[in-house]
Amino acid sequence: MTNELKFTLAYFIRNKKKYFLFVVQITFCLIIINILFLVRNNYYVEPINILKNDENNKTVIASANDLEDIKDNKKIDIINPIIEANNLTFINENVDLSDIEIKTTYDKKGNYNFNGIKFKYDEILVSKSLFKQIGSNYLNLKTDKFSYNLHIIDYIDDGGRYIIFNPTFLQLLISNNLVSNYEYKIILKNYDDIEEFINNLKQKKIFVRKSENIQEKEIKNLEQILKIFDYFMIIIFSILIVCILLIVKNIFLSDLEILILFNYLGFSKKNIFKISFLIYKFIIFISVNLTVIVLILITFIFNLLLGNILYFFLIQIIIIIFYLVIFLNHKIITLMAIKK
Repeated sequence: MTNELKFTLAYFIRNKKKYFLFVVQITFCLIIINILFLVRNNYYVEPINILKNDENNKTVIASANDLEDIKDNKKIDIINPIIEANNLTFINENVDLSDIEIKTTYDKKGNYNFNGIKFKYDEILVSKSLFKQIGSNYLNLKTDKFSYNLHIIDYIDDGGRYIIFNPTFLQLLISNNLVSNYEYKIILKNYDDIEEFINNLKQKKIFVRKSENIQEKEIKNLEQILKIFDYFMIIIFSILIVCILLIVKNIFLSDLEILILFNYLGFSKKNIFKISFLIYKFIIFISVNLTVIVLILITFIFNLLLGNILYFFLIQIIIIIFYLVIFLNHKIITLMAIKK
């Protein structure tokens, strides 16, 4: 430990009441900054991202006749046929199989999979609720032209009542007019690409429409509120920056007389600068750690209000590391260990 460090520590402890006020002021500014970021993330940014990543909000509807001209577009993620059952009859004892939705899934290149599961021609997936109703691993399909004993190889646990057919088998049903497929749901990679995607196709005389389930109004409202909140944050940050600068100035002014005295006592300007800089480091270190403690307590008490606690902890850890590495050298860490 250098002489400057020992001397500054002794001076800081002796005048701790004076510096405590500055610590409280800086801590308050840091808490406000953190809370604003948390509110912005948890109440605006995260909900917007959740809505934009919802498949329903990235979906447009296209005619089956236009699919060949659309499917190679790089903005497309998944293509799902919209299936309507016409004359399908499923025979299973004591099972009500009405209102069943029929599904299958393609990607933009025409490859088939559903949640990473591929299956054979006469194999199917069903939703969990339907699987419980069926009560066996087979589902009997009977029509005027043919009948099949379809093997249920797995179920999907995401609610709903639906059957997922192999695309080849589904084409057999379509060709026999047992189901119809006049339109496709085209799921884009990004919600923000929808308008451009529709406009580009419109120029080619291909018309697609947005999904009826799209939550466009909710997203726009949240984005408008976020924009207003960002303006509010800029104003608050500007005020806080001015406040922090004034606090720093007040710290300097409060120590000005003693720094002048050090100069008269023979301290070099370099040593005086080191002493002054160390005082600022002490204040910043204590303020940051006090901010972390206060915000962690707030998070535990109001975690339902503030949102994702894990995200909050990560932010605080980053702040601690930043100040320890950038603003505090190993001498300060040693100093605090000795103090304890």
